[in-house]
Amino acid sequence: MSTDLLWLFYAGIFAQAIFLLMGRFEPRDFPKLGGCCLCSLAGLIPGKHETNYHLNIHLFLIACAFAIGYALCFKKKILERINKEILMVWTLVGLYIALRTPLIT
Repeated sequence: MSTDLLWLFYAGIFAQAIFLLMGRFEPRDFPKLGGCCLCSLAGLIPGKHETNYHLNIHLFLIACAFAIGYALCFKKKILERINKEILMVWTLVGLYIALRTPLIT
């Protein structure tokens, strides 16, 4: 998988995170967002039996950890904005990435 495609995927996650909270972000939400960012960096830690460090896999782990933490911290605000179109787009993006990932195919 191309590294450029991964960066576009990560940029899409970040853009979606911004747009979902647009107009609903409050000053008390900054610590939650900072915590999501800091905790997601744990994805850079190599595994116990990992001999070759694959940066792309660890960047994907960071994106997954951020997305899960973000969804858990802001679920009440996000659920007000999610509709069937957003779910369809993310399902298609996820399927495309899953089918293009060499680990799955």
